Amino acid sequence: MNLINKYKTKKHFSKYSNIKFLLTYEEYLEKAIEAGITSPNEIGIKGYQFQLARYKDQGDYTVDNCRFITKTENIRERNEHYNHSPTVSKANKTKVKNKSHHFLGGRIAKEANKKRVENGTHHWLKRPPWESCNSYDETIKAWIIANEIYEVWNITKEKDTKLRKRFNLECKRGPLRTMIQKFNNGWVPLEDKIWIKFKEETKL
Repeated sequence: MNLINKYKTKKHFSKYSNIKFLLTYEEYLEKAIEAGITSPNEIGIKGYQFQLARYKDQGDYTVDNCRFITKTENIRERNEHYNHSPTVSKANKTKVKNKSHHFLGGRIAKEANKKRVENGTHHWLKRPPWESCNSYDETIKAWIIANEIYEVWNITKEKDTKLRKRFNLECKRGPLRTMIQKFNNGWVPLEDKIWIKFKEETKL
């Protein structure tokens, strides 16, 4: 995914959290340059990758209220509620380039995360796409047809494996498991305004 698509994705999914995204692409690009980002691949969901974050996780995405920091820093700031200097992000970026960042040291942990993604159990795969800007296209496609899946499930009570085959879905098992859990909890897609808006506005 190139940088402009990263920008569009962030802007698109921020709406579902009722957070205004007021940055132009040029401002988004400048923020990335300020953080020392040299490739779109440095923006992502891993601990050492960068995310566009609001100060103290509050307010809207404006020029004065957000910057790129690593996911680890973002989580720490969100939990501790303090301003974190983006210069630390540059320090972490240097560690990543030098292969000295502690997140790169655990081969077993990396393999475990890879396995979780492959078998559909990684926690990022279990979140509806309107709650995450990191969803795969295959996951988004499944949620777009959630109502069709619900209508079949409501009659057959089929599990995720059979539903994947029935609808010829390429997503992992995690998204469908989450969907079925929501069905069991009384979720009906056509009665959910957020899902309806997501379906109407999402284009792949």
